[in-house]
Amino acid sequence: MNSDLEWIQNLDLMRDNLRHLRFELCLDRPFWFRIGKEAYHALCRTMVEALRGSANLAITGSRRSKNRRVYYHLGDMTWKMIEKCSVPTCRLAWRFSEPVPQKPPSAPSDSKEAANDHLVSFFDLLAMIQTECFMSRMAEARPVVVSDADMRTLEWLHNSIRNEFEHFMPKLYGADLGDLRQGAKTSVALSLRLFTQSGNVWLLDQHTDLLPALRTAETLLESVDASQESDLA
Repeated sequence: MNSDLEWIQNLDLMRDNLRHLRFELCLDRPFWFRIGKEAYHALCRTMVEALRGSANLAITGSRRSKNRRVYYHLGDMTWKMIEKCSVPTCRLAWRFSEPVPQKPPSAPSDSKEAANDHLVSFFDLLAMIQTECFMSRMAEARPVVVSDADMRTLEWLHNSIRNEFEHFMPKLYGADLGDLRQGAKTSVALSLRLFTQSGNVWLLDQHTDLLPALRTAETLLESVDASQESDLA
């Protein structure tokens, strides 16, 4: 029996998402549900890469935990606290509040909620990339800003496209092509910003093709948009 193993890594999976996205965009009649889904997954993997730090501790946790209050300090700075707050017109997407100076917290007690056996949710990742607490782990690293409008777009992409695509039941289901294109463009644009502006994504030699692949995806999405507008005109 052959004992060779095939391995996967986070960035290898992202490359696969971009390969499928590029394939669809080069077709005469691209399947926009798949484009939206692949762009979503590429963004998820980029957020993971930007957040994971050492030992992946920043991006794992118990899915049972509802606690979204975090105490932290960076270097010699004072302790701060951030907590979950809502985003206008979003039902599930959220972001952390502005940091508030705080006394050092007491030592945490042992709890089953401290388990870190799952990747945190998409909406947790989306909130975390917008905070210094999770993104300012290395020199020159910084959080990214995601507008309320982009948060709404990404919430729709998660709920109405990714979830439907992955858990589809036989039924009639449709989505607006303009919304699908915007969801894919928002995901790819945010992935590019995390790669180029956050200072938290480091590419080894075997992954240096990912940044050009993201830029190609962005260019293809723009060109498809332009051709659609030309056809309508």
